[in-house]
Amino acid sequence: MKDNQNKTLGIGVIGYNIGRVHMNSWKNLPLYVCPPPAIPSLISISGRNKESVSAASKLYGSKRYHTDWRDLVNDPEVQVVDNCTPPNLHEEICVNAAERGKHILCEKPLARNSGEAERILRAAKKAGILHMVGFNFRFVPAIMHAKKLIDEGYIGRLF
Repeated sequence: MKDNQNKTLGIGVIGYNIGRVHMNSWKNLPLYVCPPPAIPSLISISGRNKESVSAASKLYGSKRYHTDWRDLVNDPEVQVVDNCTPPNLHEEICVNAAERGKHILCEKPLARNSGEAERILRAAKKAGILHMVGFNFRFVPAIMHAKKLIDEGYIGRLF
């Protein structure tokens, strides 16, 4: 990973409510992951209300903002689409992003049902992109240690 330290990763965040937490996290990633695998660069944010998304753009320092998420997904500088929209919008946005070769971080829940989740997964696999659901505690050291113990069979088989 050290070879990637100077690599910039273009981030696009769709949704500025929970998206504010994500934007702050992207901006501060180098403070928490040393060395960071890449330096996140907030390229664009998208939201429905022009005044609110403009204010969020200024606050978090994105290069640009949009009121239509499609403009963000089509932005050639955006490499990662961070989908912070309500669950009813996740499938369309994630599939669209995958089809354009964008990596995806989707806020939980991924989908409203298994059919939507399957379509998102299929699109991500077909595109060969990285994709994940934003579960808050996934990378907390204690959780990672517990997962390691489970994977190694240390505590037996879980049901």
